[in-house]
Amino acid sequence: EAAMPVAAAAAAASQRDKAAAASRQAPGAARKKEKAALPTLPSQSKPLRCPWFWQYQPKAHKFYTRTDVEIFVAALIGGNFLCNMIEATIDPAKELYQAVFGGFELFFNIAFTIELAINMYAGWCFKFWNSGWNVFDFVVVSIGLLTTFNVPLPGPLKMLRMMRAFRVFRLFKRIASLKKIMSSLAKAVPGVINAFVILILVMSIYAMLAVEFWSKHGSGGKITNEFGIELDYLTARGQEFGFEYFGNFPKALYTLFQVMTGESWSEAIARPCMHTTDPLINVASAFYFVSFQVLCATVLINVVVAVLLEKMVDDGPPDDAPDAPAEKLPDADDELSSTGFDDVPEGAA
Repeated sequence: EAAMPVAAAAAAASQRDKAAAASRQAPGAARKKEKAALPTLPSQSKPLRCPWFWQYQPKAHKFYTRTDVEIFVAALIGGNFLCNMIEATIDPAKELYQAVFGGFELFFNIAFTIELAINMYAGWCFKFWNSGWNVFDFVVVSIGLLTTFNVPLPGPLKMLRMMRAFRVFRLFKRIASLKKIMSSLAKAVPGVINAFVILILVMSIYAMLAVEFWSKHGSGGKITNEFGIELDYLTARGQEFGFEYFGNFPKALYTLFQVMTGESWSEAIARPCMHTTDPLINVASAFYFVSFQVLCATVLINVVVAVLLEKMVDDGPPDDAPDAPAEKLPDADDELSSTGFDDVPEGAA
């Protein structure tokens, strides 16, 4: 008797579900009947194909980006650079083996022109010109063609022929590790420029002081040491000491650059400045050069290196960085709690 109301309720629920399903399907069936009654429309035409000249562009891009093709082009660039080095070593005047190296130059120019044509076809046009490396390739290859056909260039444009030596930079586009280094260096340029500005300002201050202190030192080719002895002193080029090293601001700035690099600065520059009859000037000269060496060569140069390394490290996480930790899986007790089974009374079973 207790089971009869339950069975009746279940039958009623089943009838309600069937009625709801029929009501949901009714609009769909009506739409199908309306669609069948409508006249059949002609099918839309296929989208227009690219002109025949561009239909092989995807295949060209796939071919150009293949690993073996990139290795082959990189080998061509390296071989061209090697030929240029050999030519500059054994035939710098381009007179002894002009035919041999001219043949190599013609071969590489033709090969690079074909490579550039494939690249331009595969990435034409915005994708190609939006890449700085592609623009660089276009300029270098164009200059190579001008050199091959001996096109007369007016005035300063003749210097463009020297751009052939920069073909090796095209390797940076081909080798991923080199390209990453160049990209990191490019991103580090703003910070490094700021550090260099500070370095140049400090050097300029010291250069102006040096002009005031030693521009007339050793006038007439003679200096007087701390013992009052007059000595003949000219530079290796037969000029007066103060005029050659500290005669004006550009000379003093370059002299301090020489001091910063550590190139014979003590014997050739610092010690002659200390040969005076005034002990105070001797001590001041020593303090001047020591403070400059410590501040510029030791501190500020390392600041430039630190900024450069910081910008390169901030470029992004390394390729072998560990994957992110997986999300914590919910415990079984938490799942049971969320289903509400923990609210069931113990005696319900």
